[in-house]
Amino acid sequence: MKNKLTCIVCGLLLCCATFLPAGRLFAQQWKLLEQASLGLRYELPREWYVGGVLDARACHCTSGTVNSSYKGSLNMVVFSSAEYEVDSLLRQPVWGYHYVDAPAVQTLATENYEFSQSVSRWREDSTLQVIRLHTMRGNKRLVVYFWGEAAEVERQASTIERIVRSVSPLQ
Repeated sequence: MKNKLTCIVCGLLLCCATFLPAGRLFAQQWKLLEQASLGLRYELPREWYVGGVLDARACHCTSGTVNSSYKGSLNMVVFSSAEYEVDSLLRQPVWGYHYVDAPAVQTLATENYEFSQSVSRWREDSTLQVIRLHTMRGNKRLVVYFWGEAAEVERQASTIERIVRSVSPLQ
């Protein structure tokens, strides 16, 4: 009887491991990215897509990058610059989308940065919720966007916070 029960449990675990995507059965796994061109390191959930790095020809910034969650339901863009002022980076379109300025700005202090944070939408697609964070450290300016359907942004709030809190300069 004990061997039969062991076989059933093993079979269920094998079934779950076969049909559930990795990371869905257990706690979310994270990876540390070091983006030399941005001068940053930060954590992302392991299953997130890591896009290429943009250079000054593709954006009005020194460099930038895009990351997307599993199935693309939450997106993230980072712009970094030592040459361009923060106002220039804040006006930078994100793949043709323009952020609608929000009157309410909060402060989010992390171990490495003090971000100004606002929540709004894209002018071109008001159905998407957009979180914009920006900061300056020394001569380095940094702007970070997260966006997706409002329910998804809310559902992923702790993931967004962990990513933001993990952002640190490369030494």
